[in-house]
Amino acid sequence: MAGAPLRTRYLLALALALACAFPHAGLAADCKPLNIVSSLDMTELAPGDVVTIPVMVNGAEKHFLLDTGGTFAQISPAAADALKLPRLDSNIELYAVDGSVSHTSAKVQDFVLGRLHGGGITLQVAAQNFAEFDGLFSPVPFTAYDFEINFGSRKLNILSNDHCEGKVIYWPSQALAVVPITIKGLHVTVPVKLDDKDFVAVIDTGASHTNIRQDAALSAFGLRPDTPGMVADGHIGNDENAVRYRYPFKTLTFEGVTVGNPKVAILPNIMNRNADQSHKMNSLIERHSDDVALPEVIVGMDVLSKLHLYFAFKEKRLYITEAGKG
Repeated sequence: MAGAPLRTRYLLALALALACAFPHAGLAADCKPLNIVSSLDMTELAPGDVVTIPVMVNGAEKHFLLDTGGTFAQISPAAADALKLPRLDSNIELYAVDGSVSHTSAKVQDFVLGRLHGGGITLQVAAQNFAEFDGLFSPVPFTAYDFEINFGSRKLNILSNDHCEGKVIYWPSQALAVVPITIKGLHVTVPVKLDDKDFVAVIDTGASHTNIRQDAALSAFGLRPDTPGMVADGHIGNDENAVRYRYPFKTLTFEGVTVGNPKVAILPNIMNRNADQSHKMNSLIERHSDDVALPEVIVGMDVLSKLHLYFAFKEKRLYITEAGKG
């Protein structure tokens, strides 16, 4: 997860309020051809790593991480301070992977995403600053649109969802996976197979690396620190006891598309453990620490950068092909 990765927990009502801040395409009786309503260039922080997109916040250009594993746009404390954004107490808990939490939001008068404009938006202030970008943008609340992410050409296209169902692959491809999308806790999840074991995985362009939670690796594969092939590979954050491991998995498969020899990290769930230290907030939310946990599997950019993704939220499908230049 690039920089300071965030796995967030939000109120659905606020996510919907943000989505409604942007006008969206209405539904038509007859389906129509694909219509790109906005197109943005993506910038890689490193080859095959996470990408940022340009946004305008109150007239100032900022660079937000494109984060399908998040919930919606967040802004770093430093960027909020630089823009002198009014701060508000929030009825939202926003957790970082180490369990640290933010419950502050910032009011934005104008938020621009290519040709899309939204006004009067409240952004959650992130739990910590990021090293190389100013905030995070997630497509998840904007289900009135489709999102096409072409890592080959480094383009994010935002499209009307008013088109013929299933008619979205307009580029040449050799293999195609069409997998069902479930929005779980405002995260995009899809079925995957890791070495022929079934998992429900979060598709996370905000994560540099693909990973599996340590307890899931133990349950599915019997993997322990002393299992042959397991290699210690650093630790999470400043916690030297939170050891990260690597194991030579053979395949990660979406239906119809397989990535060979994925580099999958095995992570302990310190998010849940550290969140237990938080007290119940004086807000509309009662935090339940069991809900504050890493997903079992996160598919990150070491895999996703090889792919071309089309999120058709109205169809509840994710279309996946190999990445191309077109």
